Amino acid sequence: ISRTGRLEKSVDAHTGACISLRWSYDGTALATAGEDGSVKIWSRNGLLRSTLCQNDSPVYSVVWGSDSEQICYCTGSNIVI
Repeated sequence: ISRTGRLEKSVDAHTGACISLRWSYDGTALATAGEDGSVKIWSRNGLLRSTLCQNDSPVYSVVWGSDSEQICYCTGSNIVI
């Protein structure tokens, strides 16, 4: 959504709910985690760069490392770095 409130772009990111999302610290990428068990990286334009993983259970949280080069996420009782 733009500063004026206009919808810029909408994408179907995950099958089911998108549970968590975070911009990288340098602002060049968006990481999303979903009910479908996947973690995805998106460009600023909303283009899918990559699907990092596909788990059997939902991914509840995703965060970037301070250098925007690493991602940490949790699924169930597991934390993956």
